[in-house]
Order: sequence, then C-alpha cells, then structure tokens
Amino acid sequence: MQIADTPQKKNLISLTSLIDVVFILLVFFMLSTSFSKWNAIVLGTSHGAGTVSSVVEQSLIHVDFDQQYTFNDKTMPLAEIIKAVDTQLKQESDHPILIQPVDNLPVQQLIDAVDAIAVVAGNNISLVKVTE
Repeated sequence: MQIADTPQKKNLISLTSLIDVVFILLVFFMLSTSFSKWNAIVLGTSHGAGTVSSVVEQSLIHVDFDQQYTFNDKTMPLAEIIKAVDTQLKQESDHPILIQPVDNLPVQQLIDAVDAIAVVAGNNISLVKVTE
C-alpha cells in the first residue's frame, strides 16, 4: 500500500484581523487625545522679606472649600468678586489683587478661581499665604 503525500496548503496569516486591530487602536488614540490648549497663568511672587516704605491699598480674595470666596472680608460669589475686581482695576489699573487659599485646598479649585479672576485682573494677581 502506497500513500501519496499530498502537499498541505500553507496557512497564511489573515491581514483582515490585523487591520481591524490597527483601526481600533487608531480610533482609541484619536478619542483619548485631548487637543486643548494649555494656558499658563502669570503670578506675582514676593522677593523675600523686607520693610515696606509705603502702604499700598490692595484687595484680598480668600478662597475656601466648597467654592466659598471672601473679598475684602465680605463673603460673595465668584461672579460678584470678578465684577468688584474689574471695578477696582478701572479706578486704579495697577491695584494689586492678592489671592489667599486655605490650607489643603484642592489645586484645581484654586486654579479655577485664579483663572476666572485673571480674565479681568491680568498680571496684578499674587498668591499669598498667611504666616503666623
């Protein structure tokens, strides 16, 4: 009995499934990538401790948890603070605006407040921390 060797067909790798995987990865990365523009906020910094030769009037905004804001010892919503800062800067263009966050305030909440105030205050913003 003689058995003839039949040549077996080579199994080729199907490219259809590979193309599907590449397409799914392409769609995933397109949807997960954000194309938002990163913005920088310019903040004034202190140049060390020293004596102040002249007293400059300034506005203090206290940022607290749960979007509680105080402007010059008056509690008000952020929209009213922005209007008050705008009015103050129309009277005196170089009026300093000090922003004081409470300890352990989430950074995103502080950045949201600074970003909203920076629209009207520009470069007149400084972050302060109360030392005891």
